[in-house]
Amino acid sequence: MRVESNFISIKRKTLLYFVVAVLTLGIVTPVLADYLGPDRATTTSEVDTYDYGVWARDNNKVPYCLDKKGNKADDCVVCEWKRKPGNACGDATYWYTLGTKSEVVEKTINLDPATISSSLQNCNSNNGWCNTLPTLTLNGSEPLSGYNILAIEGSLNGRTFACSGSSCDVPLSEGNNDFTFWALSSYGDSSEMGTLSAKVDTVSPNVGLNVIGSNGMNTWYVSSTTVTAIGSDSTSGLSSVLLSVNGGAWTASTTLNDGVYAIDVQAEDNAGNVSTSSTTISVDTVTPSINLNVNGAMGGNGWYSSNMQVTASASDLTSGIASLEVSADSGLYQAYTSPVSFTDGYHTIQFKATDNAGNQTETPIQEFYIDTTAPVIDLPSSWEVNKTIGYNIQDDGSGLAALRIVIEDEDEKYKKVAWDEEVSGNKFTGEITWNGKFKDGTIAPPGEYLVWIKAKDQAGNERFGLGRVIVPQPTVFSLLQPTTTNNQETPLPPQELFDEDELPFTNPSATTTPQQNLSFGESITDPKESTQTSLSLATGTASASATTNSNILWGATAAALIGWATATALEEKKKRKALHRASRDEEPSLTRQEKELAKQRKELQKIWDANGAAIYEANREYQAKHGKEMDAAARSKAIKDATKNGVFNAGAYASNLEAEQTRQDARNERMANKMTRLEQEEEVRWQAQQKAAEEKQKAEELQAGYAAYYAAMRQGEQEAQKNWWDKAVDFVEENIVEPI
Repeated sequence: MRVESNFISIKRKTLLYFVVAVLTLGIVTPVLADYLGPDRATTTSEVDTYDYGVWARDNNKVPYCLDKKGNKADDCVVCEWKRKPGNACGDATYWYTLGTKSEVVEKTINLDPATISSSLQNCNSNNGWCNTLPTLTLNGSEPLSGYNILAIEGSLNGRTFACSGSSCDVPLSEGNNDFTFWALSSYGDSSEMGTLSAKVDTVSPNVGLNVIGSNGMNTWYVSSTTVTAIGSDSTSGLSSVLLSVNGGAWTASTTLNDGVYAIDVQAEDNAGNVSTSSTTISVDTVTPSINLNVNGAMGGNGWYSSNMQVTASASDLTSGIASLEVSADSGLYQAYTSPVSFTDGYHTIQFKATDNAGNQTETPIQEFYIDTTAPVIDLPSSWEVNKTIGYNIQDDGSGLAALRIVIEDEDEKYKKVAWDEEVSGNKFTGEITWNGKFKDGTIAPPGEYLVWIKAKDQAGNERFGLGRVIVPQPTVFSLLQPTTTNNQETPLPPQELFDEDELPFTNPSATTTPQQNLSFGESITDPKESTQTSLSLATGTASASATTNSNILWGATAAALIGWATATALEEKKKRKALHRASRDEEPSLTRQEKELAKQRKELQKIWDANGAAIYEANREYQAKHGKEMDAAARSKAIKDATKNGVFNAGAYASNLEAEQTRQDARNERMANKMTRLEQEEEVRWQAQQKAAEEKQKAEELQAGYAAYYAAMRQGEQEAQKNWWDKAVDFVEENIVEPI
């Protein structure tokens, strides 16, 4: 039961802490929004004694100032005066002094208030912006002896801060900084609210490049490219953003043609922060060049009459060659590594070069016809004259182009027989019949005669065929005639086998092989779709970190300090007002005397009425006796004489009463002065005692508050691992529950 009871007690105590903490925060938090302001107005009481009277007009002027009975001059009063008669009012012609008055007057005195000064430190200003991180230094001052500045309070962009004591250093943040601040005095009020606004931008702007051009490969552009400097700054805004090409003049934008360019970009914000960055832009708009070298013997009709070889090379003056490929006989492209050779037949070849920017040059398809083999001649080696023999000519390459036949004697003594056959295609079959007569009609004597055939294909390849026609011995008589004997050496083809502009046939392999050089490329690449690319080159540098001031508090911690300081100040103000109220509620004796004086003034008013009637009668008598109105001097003298001669009893009475009033006024004045002096001396002694006691109490309370605050701060640092609830419970128990 004991344990359970303790548990219930602990739960109730925890609940009490929670309720008190909530109520405390509810009370303290609104204080943050309360600005007390100066309240140094104090009131003092003093007796003010002065003369008073009236201005009046003559009673013999219309309208007459008579009552219904005709013996009263009240209506002659035009106005009253106080302290001094001054100038006449209305139609008044003379004035009277009725007596003196004394009043207790309260005066308000405004004591010098607490003040606060502000100074912005470490602000390098540019266009109204600080591009260094500044600090707002606040200093409070209390001019009244015995009082001091408890705390500096304020807000930064709506966030509450506070510093204990009379000074505070508040670091500014990026952007707009709007301050309100004041000094809280132990007098129970605060200084006037100060304000300050400052703009801070310590972060350099972001910088980049806007690039409009056709993208190639390997970060190259394959069209004329426009570059524009871009940037951004979220705080003070951009002042300028420019670029420079290869160290040249600064400009906002430019267009780049072929080449490699070093681009520097610089951005400056309105606070004077500068960002610079560099990049490289490469432009290659020209396709690479391909050079072809074709080696082979060029025959006729576009045919090569020898094996051929194609050699290729590629070049690019800007981005360089990335690849060179070849496609032979309509095959797939392959990397070109060595010359390409071709033999007999129809062949095609095509090259493609690509530079590092992606520009390509593709040659047209090159066609090659190669025929290195001469036509084949099928001719009998010999036959007799007058016989018809057949022969065959065949060319499986370029096809037959020409065929010539020549019959001659080996010694070339006779006119040769020669003719051409019209041939085409790959094969020709013909016949030869020779009757033994030469072109000039000479009959060939017995012997062997040469039959030559020259076959030529379209490529220009030629082949010679040789057969022999035998003319036999006809009879015994023919033995008497000489016979033709053949030279055993291989004969040369006769000149008639060749065209007039051709030389005798020689081995093609002995001729010089011609070379053919072809060039392609080096043209502006086909236009491609331009794209716009934004390159982020550099982001703004981080702002300098703010230095933390040891005595500045924010948020809930500031609320605790403000709550304590405000409560202390308001308690002081409450005590002082209560004291003043108690002093004011005690009615001084002079006020009672004033009541008696008011009663006496009523009696004096009656006397004045009687004197007015007497004055009226005197004026009327004077007018009746002299037939004219008295002037002001005579009127004044008549009043005095009437009083002195006893004509007006009311006047004598008034004179005695005025004399008595003068003595009473003097006595009252002496009494009032004495009482005032005694009260002032008593007030001085009481205030001195109160001030000493209050200063002692304030010093003790302030010392205890500081000790509790710094003890809590030190305990918070030592118990960093302690959770917020335990801290709140300890704070409420030590500072609220236990004192209660």
